[in-house]
Amino acid sequence: MKKVLIGVAAFVIVAVAGGYGLFRYKNPQPDDLYAYYQTQDLAPEGKPAVFLIGLATTEDYDPTWWYNIYQHVAHVRIPWPVRATAMADSGVTLVDPDRYYAREEFVPERLVDRFGSEVDMDKVPYIEKYREGQVEWRPPSESVHLDSGDWLYTGRGDGVPTRAGKRINQARIWYYGKGIKQQKIPAEYQSQRIYDIAFGLLEENYPDVPYAIADTMDPFQWRKKIFALLDDGAETLVLTSPMVMYSDYEDFHNGFHHSFEIVRAWEAENDREIKLIIAPPMGYQKSMRDAYLLILKDKIK
Repeated sequence: MKKVLIGVAAFVIVAVAGGYGLFRYKNPQPDDLYAYYQTQDLAPEGKPAVFLIGLATTEDYDPTWWYNIYQHVAHVRIPWPVRATAMADSGVTLVDPDRYYAREEFVPERLVDRFGSEVDMDKVPYIEKYREGQVEWRPPSESVHLDSGDWLYTGRGDGVPTRAGKRINQARIWYYGKGIKQQKIPAEYQSQRIYDIAFGLLEENYPDVPYAIADTMDPFQWRKKIFALLDDGAETLVLTSPMVMYSDYEDFHNGFHHSFEIVRAWEAENDREIKLIIAPPMGYQKSMRDAYLLILKDKIK
């Protein structure tokens, strides 16, 4: 009996250790770039270049952008193996465009997919499939504030995670359809006006320093622009972000983290080391802090 208990205990220990090891392997911890930021040497070496990397919501509807941001959320906030549920493709998510905000089940009059189409690939309207019992109601998520419900057609996969399809459809209708009058999000335009001022000052004071700007939701351009700066001879790359204050979520574990990865990949291909510097955030500038104080004073009035 004693040997059996010892064997069972050994099995449990091995199983727990193996499970923990697998969990750590599937959820690797990124480098501690905040510690790097705090102790870095701020003196550039050789030819410097500046690279601004951050999040800029597209002015017009781009389903790929919204798919990429869902991927970012799923991989940063949801650990494996729970992430498998978030990435599951259970069918085509649908909404009634006239009651896209519904939180309780109702009888829809029309149903559209994330492309705004009322008909499926076989040319059969989704509303007909609903009437045939092939479409089911999904209530809003309790974990998402003021979330709305939607419909799910389970006759085929959508090609993207079902939850991503829902968020893409919501963005299409809420932000670029019925939710905002001009059907555009001005974030990209407004951000570019600030970048024009900032980089105009850079050109005025340091005319020989090249720079580039990329969106974290456009990984192709992100890599392409860093490679272009380094191919052009940059020896120090100064990273900065449009965020007023840096965060792990957007900067140290995303924008800066993947920029470091891209630079390391370039180094491996070109057998040359690049010095990396993370610039202080805009919140360290008095003019930015004063702007927030003015906004606060206006709100208090």
